[in-house]
Amino acid sequence: MPHRGLWVRIPPAAYPRYFFTQVSDDIRRLFCRVLRGLGVEYTWNNWRTVSVARRRSVALLDTFVGPKT
Repeated sequence: MPHRGLWVRIPPAAYPRYFFTQVSDDIRRLFCRVLRGLGVEYTWNNWRTVSVARRRSVALLDTFVGPKT
């Protein structure tokens, strides 16, 4: 019997997250270099969107850009 996979519904996060979308590869690389320099963990959602979603990283980014409202 073929494996059909398991779909799990994940509730929305109870804390803010950051998404940075940019078509320019140079600007995305610069942004990621700065994040690494600050110690902020990030992931790629797709080829043009960088996500900062770990609570510690969001809190750290908040100290530099101010909390999201």
